[in-house]
Amino acid sequence: MGATVWMVRAAEGGRLADDFRERGVVAIGWTDLGDLNQYPDKERIKSAVDSAYPDWPEGRKQTSASQLERFRREPRIGVITCIRLMWCRRSKTSAG
Repeated sequence: MGATVWMVRAAEGGRLADDFRERGVVAIGWTDLGDLNQYPDKERIKSAVDSAYPDWPEGRKQTSASQLERFRREPRIGVITCIRLMWCRRSKTSAG
C-alpha cells in the first residue's frame, strides 16, 4: 500500500509554513470549534460547525465536518504531510 499524504495549507500565503517546519507540526485554524478531540464523532463536529457558522450553505458545513473528522481521526505516525507542496515531513507522533 502507498504512503498516505496530507496537504495542509499554512494560512494565507503560506505564512505559517516556517513555524510548522521549525516545530515539526501542522495545524488547522478552526479555533471557533476548539479541540476536535472533544467531539466523539462526525455528527458532533457537524453540530459544532452548524452552531459556529449558521449562515453557511448546508453542503459547505457537511464538507467541512467531513474534512475535520478525517483530520482528527486519520493522521498517524508515518503519515507524510505536505505544506503548500513546498515542504514534506513524515510524522513521528499521532494527531490528538
